[in-house]
Amino acid sequence: MANTFAFPPDVVGLWETFAENIRNVPLLHVWGDEDNADIPGLNFRDAPEGLAELNRRFGTLADAMGLINYTGIELPGVDHGGVTLDTRTIVDFFSVTRGPVPTEINHSFRYIHQAETAWVEGHEWDGADWLDASPEVIVTPGETERDAEGRAIAELLGSIKASAIDNLLEITTTHLSDLTVWLTDDLVDFDRPITVIHNGVEVFSGLVTRDYAVALIQAERNYDFSRIRWAGIRIVNGKAHLVTPTDVFPAIAREIRL
Repeated sequence: MANTFAFPPDVVGLWETFAENIRNVPLLHVWGDEDNADIPGLNFRDAPEGLAELNRRFGTLADAMGLINYTGIELPGVDHGGVTLDTRTIVDFFSVTRGPVPTEINHSFRYIHQAETAWVEGHEWDGADWLDASPEVIVTPGETERDAEGRAIAELLGSIKASAIDNLLEITTTHLSDLTVWLTDDLVDFDRPITVIHNGVEVFSGLVTRDYAVALIQAERNYDFSRIRWAGIRIVNGKAHLVTPTDVFPAIAREIRL
């Protein structure tokens, strides 16, 4: 699993939560059918299964969730660390072009540097996080201990849920005190007013002009030259302002990126 999606395999609900992150991303997932390496669970619990079986289970989940951009390939007779693919499969995968910007976002993250989506980017964490001591697990009536554990961990994840319909951008976030809604040509019509609602409150409404200085700064920052960020609406502690060239943003983490 790519580092961006690293998570314990035995926490109730965690796979379903993080798998939504790849709904709009082409992902080629390859493993060997004899890969029996142990992947421990949360807090180094005994591994419930070997890596090959774990990967099969994730592939089954991806199919059940309708993740059409996910491709899983199991190689016969291959163990841990021995995965190689034929050239044609690799070329075909990298020949896929990016589709239009998604109008629906459902993204969860453990660390602030993972709080970047197609058009919403988080900059500052707010509240408790998974880096603190182990979460307090309180079992409520009708719950199992594993269910309660999954709920406690889910509450420590940041989340971005967003939709864009006819220049109305609605964003709901958790654990974010500073975020930016980035505006691109395939997301909004710059000739009409744009409305942004954050956590149920209208924080911005009006015309937005393309800002070439902002666009150049962001292109240098994220290297996405085919989807130019012409403008941004930054929301800090519930207050919104248009991004200017003087706005300072954290560096984008150079890990396996989406």
